[in-house]
Amino acid sequence: MAKATSAKPSKTAAKPATKKVSANVSKASLKSTGKKEVKSAKPAQKSKSASTRLNKTGKMKAQEIVPSEMLKHNAEPETAKTGKAAASAVATAVPANKIQKILVRFTGVVRDVRRRVCPVGTATATYGDGNTVDVPISGGAHVPTYGITDAVTNKPMSRIEGRYYKNHKGQPMPYACFYNGGEALHIGRLDTISHGCVHVADWDKMIKLHNDSVKNKTLVTVRYAPGILDKVWSQTM
Repeated sequence: MAKATSAKPSKTAAKPATKKVSANVSKASLKSTGKKEVKSAKPAQKSKSASTRLNKTGKMKAQEIVPSEMLKHNAEPETAKTGKAAASAVATAVPANKIQKILVRFTGVVRDVRRRVCPVGTATATYGDGNTVDVPISGGAHVPTYGITDAVTNKPMSRIEGRYYKNHKGQPMPYACFYNGGEALHIGRLDTISHGCVHVADWDKMIKLHNDSVKNKTLVTVRYAPGILDKVWSQTM
């Protein structure tokens, strides 16, 4: 009886010890498991951040496709971002023998036949194969019944008219290529200000621009060199 009595307490005492040990083991395993789970979770977080960086890089690459000769004397409009994305899409959509983009740059001023200050410069047409064509141009001015040619970024060529086209006032605009509402590139004298359009005096080159532009795909950008727009607004040389 004494042996049985002593044996029971020993078993009873052993049970708490077993539970304590198992509890310690479970805690240790939980801690080790927790560490392992944290460690295993880190690669997933890294892959997620890597994926995020990849996506961000992809977006940045899409936005970096812009005309290389753009004059950035002013802050670029927010809407230009959309234009840049459009430009990247156009890069593959325009055939090699068609115009991908036209960059109009007003780099100087002259007085026209009526002594009004008129912006002048060059329009550079870039084809799908990378070839370029330069055309002398002039623009509008801040005088009554006329208007300044707007600075725009990557505006799609929305309408292309023919040799005998006239506007709603009956004024001739041969080979007009519209890109910004009523503003267009068309045949016009360089020594006479426009109503906001871009004048091209060279008939052969304007016809080439007209024939090689693609509606809704050829993009037009207009830029002013520093100080030129101020002179056009104030009508001072």
